Amino acid sequence: IMPSLVGSEMCIRDSIYAASIVLYELATERIAYSDVVAPELIANLVAKGERLTIPDSVPSRFAKIIVDGWQQGL
Repeated sequence: IMPSLVGSEMCIRDSIYAASIVLYELATERIAYSDVVAPELIANLVAKGERLTIPDSVPSRFAKIIVDGWQQGL
């Protein structure tokens, strides 16, 4: 769930945030927020600034791209 999708239109920040989620899933081979049961809970977590944990196994340069994208999505 992209930060500005909670009650508003999509913008470039949403695309950056979404791309960073895809990069996270590729790097970790995990589905983002798969442990969260309801989509509206994901929106609340993201709106509060909570982000997924990137494992140490993800190369630091790749992790930085992901984190930078998440910050751009704010």
